[in-house]
Amino acid sequence: QTEVIISDNASTDETESICRRYCLSHSQIRYNRFEENVGVSANFARVLSEAQGKYFIWASGHDLWDSNYLHECGSMLDQNPDAIVAFGTTRWIDAEGQPFPRITGWCDTRGMSIIGRYFAAFWGNMNPVIALIRTNNLQKQKIDDMVGVDLAILLSLVLHGDFVHAHRTGWCRREFRKEVHYEQKLERYRSADYALSSSWVGRYFPLARLPVRIVSDLFGSGLPLSQKLMIMMILLFSLPIKYIVDKAQKNGAKTSQSHQTPKQSL
Repeated sequence: QTEVIISDNASTDETESICRRYCLSHSQIRYNRFEENVGVSANFARVLSEAQGKYFIWASGHDLWDSNYLHECGSMLDQNPDAIVAFGTTRWIDAEGQPFPRITGWCDTRGMSIIGRYFAAFWGNMNPVIALIRTNNLQKQKIDDMVGVDLAILLSLVLHGDFVHAHRTGWCRREFRKEVHYEQKLERYRSADYALSSSWVGRYFPLARLPVRIVSDLFGSGLPLSQKLMIMMILLFSLPIKYIVDKAQKNGAKTSQSHQTPKQSL
């Protein structure tokens, strides 16, 4: 039976009363509430710590899943015992639920070498972090309150198994923010609601902890030392390049999106 776990991070609207009402009529729903905002990482970690099922998925309140999403992703994990993560095709919608021409690729790592699948996850998008994941593997991850924790989690997971694409299903990721530049994204991470990069180091060097976490997970894994060193050598060049590419892509995507808005409204 599917369990639904809700962690309310000190909401100020009617979330609590709505959730408690659903709990009364649906035994599989469990509701927890923080009376003070603890930040996004602690809230995500709370939900994960409560999970008892074989598979787990974080559900964003603003996204939409196909009706067969959990079934298809679960079937992919059942059929591929070496897989850790199963995800459907991503489609993008705006705040009003209308599709817009933004494309997010995916990568099925089956058949790749360990180094190949590691860098497939490294250069891929972060959407698989909110896909269906084996609970026991995900619960071993530390949900740090830092920028880039989603990448760190995915890179750690891919060391232990494949990411598989459930091509018969998909989900809609909603883009409702008006951030135009990469710096605006970082400002959101520093806000009280997110509580990421809240330290002095985090404010001025928001990604400083990410390489440390990635390297720590890599050398703490069970890979042979030769493979660890090979991945580490590639990371030395790849990390700064990824920062530059992601920053440029973020700024470029927002600029293109703003140019297309009038056309979409016709």
